[in-house]
Formats: sequence, structure tokens, C-alpha cells
Amino acid sequence: MKSYMTIKEAAAKWNLSPRRVQILCAQARIPGLERFGSAWAIPADATQPPDGRIKSGTFIQPDSSTKSNGSQRRHGKYFGGSSWSEE
Repeated sequence: MKSYMTIKEAAAKWNLSPRRVQILCAQARIPGLERFGSAWAIPADATQPPDGRIKSGTFIQPDSSTKSNGSQRRHGKYFGGSSWSEE
């Protein structure tokens, strides 16, 4: 029979927060992961998935065709004005 660990045990083993392990489970990034009802079963011998964040230090700009042209300015309670407006 396979042995499994809980989300809390995986978080402690991999030095992550339990919420981060839940997210990795929801994204199915842990090999051998199984779900029993509402609980995740993580294989005891599973390794921590690789970190998908940028490590090269190079930020890749999004495609310029999808960027807004900056014509909308935010004006409102949290941006110093009274309402949204177009300029």
C-alpha cells in the first residue's frame, strides 16, 4: 500500500505554506497526486515541484498589441478623484 502525506506534512517537508501546497495540488503539479473526496493525498516520496517564477532576472514584456493605450485614467476614491473618466 502506498503511503501518503497531508498538505500540512508536505508544507513542512518542502518549507512552503499549506496554502501554497493546496494551490500546487489544485494545479496538479505534484506527480502521483490523488484526491479522496475533498482531501488531497500526496505520495510520501513526492518531490517538490519546480518553482515556475522567473529566475533569469529577465522580464518578458507582454505583446504590445494587447496593452492598453493608456487613454483611460483612474479617478476615484482610491486614486485621488471623484469618478472614472476618459481623457
